[in-house]
Amino acid sequence: MSSRVNPVASEIIRILFSLSRNGSESVDLQVLRKALDNHPNPQVSHVSPADFQGYINFLAGEKYRILQKRLVPGKERQQLYHLNVPDLTHFLRDSLIASVVKSKFGPHAHRLFQLLISKKMLENSQLYHLSMLRLGETRLLLHSMMLQNYVQTQQIPKTAERNAQRSIWCWTVDFPTVLGVVTRECTFALRNFRMRLSNERDKAKPLVDKLMSGINLEPKLEQPQFEQYNVVKARMQSTIAGLIHDIIVLKML
Repeated sequence: MSSRVNPVASEIIRILFSLSRNGSESVDLQVLRKALDNHPNPQVSHVSPADFQGYINFLAGEKYRILQKRLVPGKERQQLYHLNVPDLTHFLRDSLIASVVKSKFGPHAHRLFQLLISKKMLENSQLYHLSMLRLGETRLLLHSMMLQNYVQTQQIPKTAERNAQRSIWCWTVDFPTVLGVVTRECTFALRNFRMRLSNERDKAKPLVDKLMSGINLEPKLEQPQFEQYNVVKARMQSTIAGLIHDIIVLKML
């Protein structure tokens, strides 16, 4: 989740989920703060009190509502919070899909997609004005996303006859459809990266075998090749791990 959200906010959610027995119980902010202080990542453990409260307000704000404050009789002085699991699920879904849209179609398409998520349904003219993009670019990006089933059109008839020429056509996002598209694309990408990693390992096998036999690599040619292989392998393994995480999240939604 840290790839979709600020790492500190991500850790707050993860720790709160763990401390609250999978989100079923409330947790005191002081307990949560102590858990963050013991985190191995300095970016998380060194968060100032003001920033920590800022993250809590951000996650509990009207936009996301991932955290909810709970008043317990006899514990009014404690700041107790619990996870709003349904809204957390929706947040993960929206963030993951929006990030895929951004990487696939660009930041302007991401802006249009975010508007459709927040407003549910918009006409061409409304999207054009709200996004502050050129009309031609707006239409082109919407058409590109529609061709790959990331956005859909919906007819709103003005009369009972449902005449297409007398109807309003709006853009919307059908999440079950988009989830299926993104899941298939992530699965295809995972298979592709695994094949590429296997090919890289096959190419580097003579060098690995040589090292395993206790023979030093030739410094001017073989050593740079082996170092480059390690860099490529690490990048591919990181990408594969991210894709596996995304597929697991998508199948949970």
